[in-house]
Amino acid sequence: MLLPEQSLNVLNSQYMSRGMRAVVVGAGSMAGCALLRSLESTGCDRVVGTLNRDITYPASSRHDGIRLEVLEPRHGAEVRRMFLRERPTHVFLASSGPCIGDGRDTVAQFLQRSLATQVNVLQAAFEAGVDRLVLVGAANSIPSHIATQGRKARPAGPSAAWVEARFSAVIKGGKLCECYNRHHGTRFATVIAPEVYGPGACLDAAGVVQLFMQRFLEARASSPNCVVLKHSPCARHELLHVNDLAAACMLVMSLPDSDLQPGPIEAGDGLRFDAGGGRHFGGFELACLVANVAGYDGKVIFDVPRETEPQLPLLDASRLKSLGWCPQVDL
Repeated sequence: MLLPEQSLNVLNSQYMSRGMRAVVVGAGSMAGCALLRSLESTGCDRVVGTLNRDITYPASSRHDGIRLEVLEPRHGAEVRRMFLRERPTHVFLASSGPCIGDGRDTVAQFLQRSLATQVNVLQAAFEAGVDRLVLVGAANSIPSHIATQGRKARPAGPSAAWVEARFSAVIKGGKLCECYNRHHGTRFATVIAPEVYGPGACLDAAGVVQLFMQRFLEARASSPNCVVLKHSPCARHELLHVNDLAAACMLVMSLPDSDLQPGPIEAGDGLRFDAGGGRHFGGFELACLVANVAGYDGKVIFDVPRETEPQLPLLDASRLKSLGWCPQVDL
């Protein structure tokens, strides 16, 4: 099995050209950091990563040879000036805002931030004549009853508002890409991933792997003999290493024009590529794995919350797999 770095290098050497000028919007996110690492190995002529001015990033966001700029993607004029100055050929739009439900944003603020970022970046990319754009979305934004049945049933409860906001942002971003492609002949694609883990993660992030790791590391440091997780042991999680996500994005970015043509309108999925991890991990299984990595050997109690998020079906990665992509890292 290839290591993450090896899988990226193989894809890059096969598909990516040295003449590209790339911009990674959201370079401080876990996905953004992985994309920067991948682009470093391609010999890309120029790579610029953008960071939000109101967010503190880990040291792993810094990369030798890559220029990082502070950019507020919610400000359309600022984004447009930057794109017209840099004239990128390829743009990656990765998430870089606060984590879902971390207390920094309300639901309305999160949705406003996400939609404004997508609108501004896509319009600036179109005006600057960008050849390719990949929007990175999260599958855990899409409730299973919507993803599988395509109807607008809405779960009730406080966290349901976050689920619906995330769902709305992902779907609207993909639709916006599809509209640009149909009306302007652009090649804007969407790569949808499950929850990602790996280098560049913040322990205060909302991901279940990061949350479990934080709890077990704290327990090991303070030596309690019991950890209480507000989580269901039966919850199912589809996970993907962030380097595998970056490899999928690089592959989509490098596809020939014939593979980036909008499909029939009735198909409704446009240029969407699902990068699935291939299996579910139960909450109990995942907790055992993370506890072992963290070096915690005490008791674990699951305090199942009254309200839980919907369980999601596995992503269908057959489209990407037919193009040569496959997850290389086993949790």
